[in-house]
Amino acid sequence: MTTLADVAEIAGVSTMTVSNVLAGRPGKVSETTAKRVWAAVEQIGYVPNGAARALSGHRSRLIAIVINVRSVDALRSPHDARFIGAITAELQEHGYCVLLHASTDLAATIRSLKTWSVDAACFVKTRAREVDSLRAASDIPMLFPDNYSSSPDVLTVRIDDYGGGRLAGDYLVSKGHRRVCFIGVKAQRKVGLMAERLHGFRDTFASAGLPRPAIAHNISTARIDSGIAAAEQVLALRPLPTAAFCSSDELAAGLMHGLRRHGLAVPRDISVVGFDGFEISEVTTPPLTTIAQDVAAKAHRCAQLLLNALGDESGEITNGVLPVRLIERKTVRDLTC
Repeated sequence: MTTLADVAEIAGVSTMTVSNVLAGRPGKVSETTAKRVWAAVEQIGYVPNGAARALSGHRSRLIAIVINVRSVDALRSPHDARFIGAITAELQEHGYCVLLHASTDLAATIRSLKTWSVDAACFVKTRAREVDSLRAASDIPMLFPDNYSSSPDVLTVRIDDYGGGRLAGDYLVSKGHRRVCFIGVKAQRKVGLMAERLHGFRDTFASAGLPRPAIAHNISTARIDSGIAAAEQVLALRPLPTAAFCSSDELAAGLMHGLRRHGLAVPRDISVVGFDGFEISEVTTPPLTTIAQDVAAKAHRCAQLLLNALGDESGEITNGVLPVRLIERKTVRDLTC
């Protein structure tokens, strides 16, 4: 069994130095020395006793990533996989271990955080109204990515969902589209990223004095199968829209497939715009015009917020709204020609 002394011998430092590094006391150890210690830890596969450190009052170097699996898309979303992978990699580079927990009951999960001895937690797929009760239950730093809570001092990073909706709307208006629809999960919710995308999209048409976009209701997930099913809802709209804005690339890809099943071609009969800018948007037929977000940049900012809250990063690192951009491909017909 490897010990603290084994790590110290390989790194060429004292056991106290190793202890300081593993306990997360960066002020006592230079960055160069800390890297040497972590390299030695990795070389011999030393596993620190987190429970013992927690009992002695030291930090555990554990961060919980809690994903709310009450959401039907949880653990199946390409966005969530990208985000969790990116933030995990960055936190591990800073010497933390990540505990991933799929929660069916956030209230019960928050009560368990103390027994897990985690230093901080990141809650994925939470609603704005859940934030205050979660924060009140524990005093560890908590991060809520993509959350629209209005409470002060909430750690969150999100993309410009409203701006993305306007960007899609502006583009379709510039191409002469006047009868359009929006396809998104629970788009009727007043607060949240789907609502913001819808509001931005609608506001574009309102500002231009154009008809209000229709909504394809009963969309339960942002996955391909829901997009396929949404094709029938779109085709039932009267008058038939000339374009559809989907809240995810997967929905858009499914919609395109569903429209083809009914004998319609994209963009000849109906134009389609997606949201995310993931790889699937490049391989649809034809390639999908989409609003792209930078998930890696969001994960980086989130990691920096947590590290700052834990005292591992210096300087003012604040919440932020990250920009999105339009990627123009081949799924929107220009009606002005």
